[in-house]
Amino acid sequence: MPRIPTYNRQQSVPGAGGNVPMNSSGIAAAKAMGNAVQGFTNEFADLVTKQAEDLRQRDIAIEKVNLSNMAREYSIEQQANYDTNANATKSVLELDDYSTQSKKQFNDNFRKAIGIENIKHPEVRIYAEELSGRIHGEFIGYTAKKQSEIRTAFTDKAIGDGVRISVESVMSGGDVNANLKYTEDMIKEFNKKGSINVDQATDATIKAQQEIVKAHLEYLAINNKKQFVQDIETGKWNHILGRESKEYQKQAKTLNDEQKETEALDIVTKAHAKEGYIDYVGAVSTVLSPDFIKRHELTMNQAQNIASSLNALDKAQSQSAIDEVNQTLVPLALQRNGLNKQSDLTPAQWIKLNKVAPEYSGK
Repeated sequence: MPRIPTYNRQQSVPGAGGNVPMNSSGIAAAKAMGNAVQGFTNEFADLVTKQAEDLRQRDIAIEKVNLSNMAREYSIEQQANYDTNANATKSVLELDDYSTQSKKQFNDNFRKAIGIENIKHPEVRIYAEELSGRIHGEFIGYTAKKQSEIRTAFTDKAIGDGVRISVESVMSGGDVNANLKYTEDMIKEFNKKGSINVDQATDATIKAQQEIVKAHLEYLAINNKKQFVQDIETGKWNHILGRESKEYQKQAKTLNDEQKETEALDIVTKAHAKEGYIDYVGAVSTVLSPDFIKRHELTMNQAQNIASSLNALDKAQSQSAIDEVNQTLVPLALQRNGLNKQSDLTPAQWIKLNKVAPEYSGK
């Protein structure tokens, strides 16, 4: 049997080649590519951030437009209802009672209609609050004008016209004493001419004075609360208002309490302001102390209201500090991997962050 030869197949492995030098054009190209990639990354991050902000602003704008439309429709409906019911009143007292009730219910009903307590975005919430106050003020002005017009119908036409002019004057801030004298002189003149007798003149004067003083107080309640409270507490108009002065005393007490809280809040805030921030925690302790309550003649309920306001301001201040720091950190985070919060912030930022938002500074 023939012998079949065997072969051992051998393959030589090429030796490792030496480093191949890259010429200058290759280096430049690689560098340009790296810069392009980095630039694209930054541009993409900026684009994403801008798109997110654009969407946020669009949503906010839509919410504001919807709120404005609801406010306009609500105002039109309420004015129409007021006209119908006010024209149906049978006396000045009934008209005043209905007008007072309408103005009290207007704002509360609108806030419920738009669900203001459920609005999440702070900017939209602020806009809703401003919108609520604005249309309420417009409604008050509207009802004041209508009220003045309807009141005129309850008096003699000639005297009513004079009273209406005076009411409109004081509702616009005109001098109340000058208007009272004008009306009194006008009615005396009608009496001298025999158009009305003494009893009618006396009755017309009393009614005219009441309408003018009420309009004056309504103007003060909106534009000069401090003067309103002072006039009512001193009983300046009691001889004209009669039994109705008690209702104004209640209103004055409410406005005075609000004024006290505002002034006390301002005092305690300024007292605890230092180094660019306010120590609201210390301010809360101060305002709830017996000495502060006694010195500023506050009730415990008022002191607690002020403390609640301070707590809300404390949260807002902390968030503001965090937002300020994030404005520094976020761009850095987009530009490089990793960052050291303490070394990337200025000493002033770090100090402020530790004081007003310590829970954040430790992250």
